[in-house]
Amino acid sequence: MNKNKYYPIYEDLKYKIQHGEYKENEKIPSENQLCNLYSSSRATVRKAIELLAIFGFVDRSQGKQTIVSSKKNWNKRFLTEEEYKKLVLFNLKSTELNEIIALSEKYSVLKKLVDFWNNNNLI
Repeated sequence: MNKNKYYPIYEDLKYKIQHGEYKENEKIPSENQLCNLYSSSRATVRKAIELLAIFGFVDRSQGKQTIVSSKKNWNKRFLTEEEYKKLVLFNLKSTELNEIIALSEKYSVLKKLVDFWNNNNLI
């Protein structure tokens, strides 16, 4: 079981997206509204939303609300959730992740993922 506080929020939001509570191309609630809904800090909610963005469920833009991605983008994730969980569980070191990045043709996606891990003290 994932011990990170943001992960249950991510799972719940993902469920709501997949089951149509939050529809494609529509805004999800603001970070402040989600903080109230989940009784969590803004940083925790922000991490959950960032993970949704990494897996292609939402699109984020600076200064605007988060929009649910088109279903066709949900399968264009670089990593599956299982692969993500394995990488987090293995606690890869920065040097190992840098090797993965060097070998990857999708550097920008991996860079975003590594930045997410670094910012959340996962590595």
